[in-house]
Amino acid sequence: MAQGKVDAVVVGADRVVANGDTANKIGTYSHAVAAKHHNIPFFIAAPTTTLDAYLAVGDQIEIEQRPAEEITHFKGQRVVVQGIKVWNPCFDVTPGTLIEGIITEKGVVPRDAGTGRHQVAKFIAAQQQQQVNGHAEAANSSNGCSKSNNSSSVLALDAAGVVSFLASRPDLAARVGPAGSESSWTVKEVGDGNINFVYIVMGPSGGVCLKQALPFVRCVGEDWPLSQDRCRIEAEALQLGHGLCSLHVPEVYLYDPSSSIIVMELLAPPNVILRHAIVKGAIYPLVGRHVGNFLAATLFHTSLLSLNTHQVRDMVIKFTNPDLCALTEQVIFTDPYYPAPLNRWTRPQLDKAAADLQADAAAKVAVSNLKQKFCQNAEVLIHGDLHTGSIMVTPETTNVIDPEFAYVGPLAFDPAKIIGELIIPYLASDGHEAAEGTGSRREQRQWLLGTIVEVWEVFSSRFLELWTARVMAANSSNGTAAAAANGDSTAATGGAGDLSPAVLLGPAAANGLAALEQVQQSFTAQLFADTLAFAGEC
Repeated sequence: MAQGKVDAVVVGADRVVANGDTANKIGTYSHAVAAKHHNIPFFIAAPTTTLDAYLAVGDQIEIEQRPAEEITHFKGQRVVVQGIKVWNPCFDVTPGTLIEGIITEKGVVPRDAGTGRHQVAKFIAAQQQQQVNGHAEAANSSNGCSKSNNSSSVLALDAAGVVSFLASRPDLAARVGPAGSESSWTVKEVGDGNINFVYIVMGPSGGVCLKQALPFVRCVGEDWPLSQDRCRIEAEALQLGHGLCSLHVPEVYLYDPSSSIIVMELLAPPNVILRHAIVKGAIYPLVGRHVGNFLAATLFHTSLLSLNTHQVRDMVIKFTNPDLCALTEQVIFTDPYYPAPLNRWTRPQLDKAAADLQADAAAKVAVSNLKQKFCQNAEVLIHGDLHTGSIMVTPETTNVIDPEFAYVGPLAFDPAKIIGELIIPYLASDGHEAAEGTGSRREQRQWLLGTIVEVWEVFSSRFLELWTARVMAANSSNGTAAAAANGDSTAATGGAGDLSPAVLLGPAAANGLAALEQVQQSFTAQLFADTLAFAGEC
């Protein structure tokens, strides 16, 4: 800069508030000060999803602290005196007065001619009005015909937009606060993923959770498009899951396809994301049983052991989810086995292990077989992304959230995904102990192993109980008659699912129960093998 070799400085942003104050990675502020000193223009280039007109100034941005171990430890070894205090903020805030312009994919945020302040709220309002006008024009031109909404014109709501959206719907607003109380509502964006926005809205009467799915990957922008149909899939998967297992799936209050918004039951504190709790060393003794029951209820009742082939084929069409399936196929079944651009590992310690995996022919054969099952085995409606970040817990409750990856796939994938996700923190516990002290994670390790076992045992045993009960109930004259009266085509097979017809496996069939037991033993053995195989990938 001092030598005159820099014409301009352009940085990104994590959040831009109403007056243009910008939160970004540590060092952004110092670059802005240096640029100002040398009369070099300093620009922010960020998607509109980072704009937040609900906060007036940068002082209102909550700056989280990163783990102290990033400063006090190196390669797991403490390098500073025990007990020293650490200040390790995630971001710094650059004043809008140091920023020449804020550039978005929708244009440049205007500045007030008199004060020179960035007019973020005005810019957002103009974009929202354009969106409203666009929807009106589309509605008029369609003559009332329904159209698919995959356009990138959908604008992300900011905190003020969230309040307006809820306040305009009395049934939803009543869950937060009485009419006229909107100014007292609090809105916090809590999405920690790469794809969607998640808002917690609290008020005098309680709260709700609002989730918006944009037509692109949130952390990248419109260069990585995604179908907004995933929002419909998530809403309908949640509704189906809540109907099958209300103890462990939150209730959906509203799905609005025009804005790709889901409003659902708020899982308020002390609910926490299981992944965050595990990292902190917490133990939740009921998680294994709860997850096992969730898996059994949702997977059995969407399988051909409970449904007929027409119902399952309809479900396959309804939950076709190509974008997010392709994402799973890439990051789980392809990228780890070659030098993919998005691969990450600890360098240089794991360089040889990564190279060995990418050269392992047997591993490539195994993953190819698993990928084939993932792509072709339409067996049950699966969550599709059942990791510890998709589970919220308290000491007494467990709720499964975020089924946007849902599709009709292999039965073994969901139990394998959560088992694999529990193995990871078990293996990582040595690193935590290096930072926290020997033995600090001993109890958690035992709990993790016990939870892995309990997930499988509860899931598999409860699944077989549901299966047997379905066959026995369907075999009875009352069960068959009821199925026929309700128009259930499985009545022709005794009322059970098409893969387990009561006329063959029920107590009235010749050697029916003996055959059922053998079928179940063979089925469970294959399911266990597939679960272990998928767990190794997930």
